[in-house]
Amino acid sequence: MGIAERNRSFKLGVILIFFVAFAGMGILGFGEASFPFYGITTSVILAIGYDRVAAMATIMMASCAGWASGMLNMYTTGISQKIVGLPIFSGLWYRVICFSVFFVLALISVLLYCRKITKDPSKSYIADEYERQLKGEVEIEGIKNKVEMTHKHGLALGIYVVFLIFQGYCCATKGWGLGEVAGLYIIYAIILSVIFRVNPSKAVESIMRGSAGVLTAGFVIGMARSIMIVLEKGDIVDTIVYYMGQMLTGKGPAFTILLLFIFVTILNFFVDSGSGKAVMMMPIMSPLGKILGINQQVMVLTYQFGDGFTDYLWPAGALVPCQLCGLKYNIWLKFAASAMTIQLVAGYVMVLIAQYINLGPF
Repeated sequence: MGIAERNRSFKLGVILIFFVAFAGMGILGFGEASFPFYGITTSVILAIGYDRVAAMATIMMASCAGWASGMLNMYTTGISQKIVGLPIFSGLWYRVICFSVFFVLALISVLLYCRKITKDPSKSYIADEYERQLKGEVEIEGIKNKVEMTHKHGLALGIYVVFLIFQGYCCATKGWGLGEVAGLYIIYAIILSVIFRVNPSKAVESIMRGSAGVLTAGFVIGMARSIMIVLEKGDIVDTIVYYMGQMLTGKGPAFTILLLFIFVTILNFFVDSGSGKAVMMMPIMSPLGKILGINQQVMVLTYQFGDGFTDYLWPAGALVPCQLCGLKYNIWLKFAASAMTIQLVAGYVMVLIAQYINLGPF
């Protein structure tokens, strides 16, 4: 008997389990790395009686809460703090509070939707498919052809969890960066090849194919950095910062933060890479904050919240997940528009609170 059958009477419990899992991956900065779990999650949530919107919302809203909070996210918090000269992952206690707020709001939005379609299936955003699904007329991926989970699969999954915990610990306490994390998962890939007795040549080929998938992100970061080098060498950054400072002087931190928040949110539509935008934006936002009396930790929060939520709303970040969950983007937008707006407002409020308490270290 599979997961779906065993948990039919514990629907909300299943949602919560997946929510915690994807939130945890988001905390550690897992973006595309969590894609392999989308299909499995979608199949299970469909099997326990919810629709594809509920499945995708569970994945995306949970991942968003973890990613946006930036607790141990090297791609936004880590890079941003390094650029502005803050200790890596400083202010962690406040990000834990922010994560708790985002997690609860996200979970409520998903549970309310699940409750609504359970009471009245016609209120599903994909009502036609959902009603056919409830009648057993829609085949659920992965349920018809079951694959037995062997002790090797269990061992691989257990080691993966251990590596996740170890990564989080080292990022928080040892100052690990992207290089160390990449090295950790190369070790994990080697361990997997041993467990499943994969030929060394094939294992290396698999690692290289996986590496090829992130070359685009590396190219974006490199291009973003090259643009900043040109701006810095031409003293253009100083000019931009000076005139922005002049324009915003006397406007108050709340208004300034709102403008920056909105700007990052809009920029995220065009530049999806969190690390790429950090390289572009933080050299400008950092001195601007000093001019306007907004501390560096608050500027980092402004950037990461403006970036984090819309990663799961704009097409660049949502189209692939939509495809993996079998959902059209315009359908996802019907749910996400209101849910993410609430998260954005919450993020802005949390930034203002951070400014009010003068969140440190400096």
